[in-house]
Amino acid sequence: MFRSLAVRASRPRSILALALLAPTAGCVVKGPEYRRPTVALPAKMPGEAVPSAPKLFSTTAGDPWKSWWSTFHDPELDRLIADMRANNLSLKEAMSRVRAARAFVRGVRSPLFPQVYADGAYARAKDSSSQGGGSSNHNQWDATGGVAWEIDLFGKTANAIEAACAEASALEEDRRALELVLVADVAQTWFDVGAARAEAEIARDTARLLEETLGLVKAKFDAGLTTELDLRRTEGDLASARALIPEAERKSAVAEHRLAILLGKPPGSHFASKSPASFQVPPEVPVGLPAALIERRPDVRAAEMRLVAANARVGVAIAEFYPSVSLVGRAGTSTLDAEKLLDSKTFLWAIGPTIHIPIFEGGRLAAQRLQREAETDAATAAYVKVIYDALGEVADSVTGVSARLSSRDRQKEAVEAATKAVELSNLAYEKGITGYVNVLDGQRALAGARLALLNAQRLVLADLVRLGKALGGGWESAP
Repeated sequence: MFRSLAVRASRPRSILALALLAPTAGCVVKGPEYRRPTVALPAKMPGEAVPSAPKLFSTTAGDPWKSWWSTFHDPELDRLIADMRANNLSLKEAMSRVRAARAFVRGVRSPLFPQVYADGAYARAKDSSSQGGGSSNHNQWDATGGVAWEIDLFGKTANAIEAACAEASALEEDRRALELVLVADVAQTWFDVGAARAEAEIARDTARLLEETLGLVKAKFDAGLTTELDLRRTEGDLASARALIPEAERKSAVAEHRLAILLGKPPGSHFASKSPASFQVPPEVPVGLPAALIERRPDVRAAEMRLVAANARVGVAIAEFYPSVSLVGRAGTSTLDAEKLLDSKTFLWAIGPTIHIPIFEGGRLAAQRLQREAETDAATAAYVKVIYDALGEVADSVTGVSARLSSRDRQKEAVEAATKAVELSNLAYEKGITGYVNVLDGQRALAGARLALLNAQRLVLADLVRLGKALGGGWESAP
């Protein structure tokens, strides 16, 4: 019965399918062709150096500052970045998302291949007699298998694959962008540890200087050569200097905690450090060209991959308007006796095409296409914005490094002048030429100048780190 019906139905269905598909034979709907948006770029990298700063930046069409942290010539920093790449938990999480996206692509590709299946069933049934003459109980055994293959005539699957591949590529670029950020975080945190310890050392030096001054003031006070006011002022300044030490130590500990987490370790590890003054500024920083920047920055590439995916999904939405055609085949046995499952008399089969034609769906398909087109427009705007943000980061960093270097050089001069002033005021006070207030003011000025110089040196390193990140260097050697 099943066989005869299938045979009689197969020929008209095949004729109908061929008649419906004849006008569209050889037609594949690819959707709108992707073209990279045209973005107005400056001829050179934006950012102006301040006139008083040393000449530092150069333009190159190559790959500038690929491993920018190596220009600091610090083996310990190189080791920390290598440890971060191997053990950072955020990177491992991002890599897992990439693997999941790649697996999803394989799943999206599956409709390109025939889907083969097998079914088996058993049931204990009771039938009522249509003649009213009673009923019977029986067993029902079924074993069937089949093949179904949807032909991608109009590019629905092809566009879905393109979108999935682009999304997977975008996630890979996200991982690279995250690595770039983490490399910069490790370098900045490493510099922060050294800056905090240098700050604590300045506070200790100031305290030692005030301790020596306090001894001198006490001797003069005991001899009746100075007032109690001078003595109490010195004691107060000494207490204030000592109070700065634990705060600087706290900053150092917090930076160490942050660094340990970046390396995939629990807080509690201790790290050797260097003062910001021990790191030399690179003699030259190649900033490259804007056109090369948008090719190199992983966040820009991720934004473009998401634009490609959005464009491909428009193709999927367009293909939904067209018929879908599948080739279906099914064969098996059905019997009341398990011993006859392999009997040729119980064999049944059916084969033929099926076609689904969307005629009216209440505007769903049109709305879906409008939605995908709007998402493409949004992805285009996001892509252009990421490019302009990247250029802005480079411009800010170039200007920042230049200004910080100039400020650092002026601050060095301030420290030298303050040091000389303290020496002269101490000598004059010992000889009774000047009052204690001048000594105290000089020591305060020196402590403030040293801290300001330390901060200027720290800011130079911070802007160099930001520039390295802005230029898109730091992820190329990732596994």
